[in-house]
Amino acid sequence: MALTSHGARTARGTLDVRSHVPEPIQVLVPLARVNVLLGTSLSGDQVASLLEPMGFGAEPTHGTVLVTVPTNRPDIRPAPHGIADITEEIGRAYGYARLDRRQPAWPAVGGLTERQRQRRLLRQVLAGLGASEAWTPTFVSDEDHRLIGLEGPAIRVANSSQLKRRGCDDRSCRGSSTHSPTTRTAGKRAFGSSRSARCSRTRT
Repeated sequence: MALTSHGARTARGTLDVRSHVPEPIQVLVPLARVNVLLGTSLSGDQVASLLEPMGFGAEPTHGTVLVTVPTNRPDIRPAPHGIADITEEIGRAYGYARLDRRQPAWPAVGGLTERQRQRRLLRQVLAGLGASEAWTPTFVSDEDHRLIGLEGPAIRVANSSQLKRRGCDDRSCRGSSTHSPTTRTAGKRAFGSSRSARCSRTRT
């Protein structure tokens, strides 16, 4: 087409016009790091034999492998992140099914506070000594108050018709400054301070 176009002529020599061609990068991979990540005991020659069929250059040295990454693998990053990338390639070539299963060593999120640990330990000690623990609702009905066997006057809360649990043992509430739980709103039950309205706890 160029020869038939008006004014076109053949240039001498070779024209080679190209965009930027990436250069291969090299990553020095410590064998100890590879074996820690994979849980293996691979040698430098073994690592090289696994990488070379995939187009990587690998030169084992003392405790490390100098890996030359081909330009068609832009997903392999330079060091230090490239060490993990190459370790992944080694693991794929070695075979994930051949790797031993291990539980991750990083710490789990969350845990008990010091107070929670002491409270649980105290419960275990008391249970070992033969004690038993019982929890009863803070507010109880007249019938529950009678079944518990507590005698004496009780303090009635203001919204007893809504709560349907309205007894409060006067002996356990003696000395409290307030006994005014809030009323139920939007179908939700809201009580006052459990410290000031604590009542009818089972005696053991």
